[in-house]
Amino acid sequence: MVSVNSERAWSCPGGPLNHPSSSGAHIVVVDDPQLLALIPIAKETAPDRPVIFRNHIQIRGDLACTPGTPQARSWVWLWHRAPHADVIVSHPIPDSVPPTVAKKR
Repeated sequence: MVSVNSERAWSCPGGPLNHPSSSGAHIVVVDDPQLLALIPIAKETAPDRPVIFRNHIQIRGDLACTPGTPQARSWVWLWHRAPHADVIVSHPIPDSVPPTVAKKR
């Protein structure tokens, strides 16, 4: 479903996920978890294009690393889809960032 919607709305002629030389965006910012599947599509089209994921969902890092918690399930879902982002922006609260995220990201 994501690839169909991407081709229709994001990767169509003149769409933002095209290569920058073909009128695509020079930088892609994904600020909603529902759109995380667009990150690998953006990187496939232009591997050198910066992709930023803004995680506005506050997750307690300690609970994200505790198996069986809702936070752990949510984090696994998010992190499975976000690793291709070049930069991850999160709440400026250290406890909101699980230790699986490298500080440099």
